[in-house]
Amino acid sequence: MVVSYKELTFREFLSTYDLHKLMITTKESRKRSVDPMSTSQFILTQTSDVEGNCVICMENINDLLLPCLHAFCIRCIANEMEYRHDFSCPICKTKIKNPIDDSWEVPDAPNQSEVNAYLKEVARDL
Repeated sequence: MVVSYKELTFREFLSTYDLHKLMITTKESRKRSVDPMSTSQFILTQTSDVEGNCVICMENINDLLLPCLHAFCIRCIANEMEYRHDFSCPICKTKIKNPIDDSWEVPDAPNQSEVNAYLKEVARDL
């Protein structure tokens, strides 16, 4: 058994609490009809914090996009794979055979000079 902890900011605590509450509510209401839009909207807003950090460790930047379109840091996904034979997305529970190979790497945002160079090239081609 691995025991770990992290001191959370108030916003991180609320985010974690809301996600936990959603998981409990979803589990209890699986037999009843659940509004999928409210669940989807919540999940979309909970896949990263304001800085784009992973919601599992809340430290590393999201750099891996799973086929279900949820993003996490590669370190957390690798740790999850190490402990589970059947991997599923930590948020939506979609089964994924090999999350590292079947995922997309999230590139860094381009800087302003790269954007300018791209726009000049596009304008030249018109």
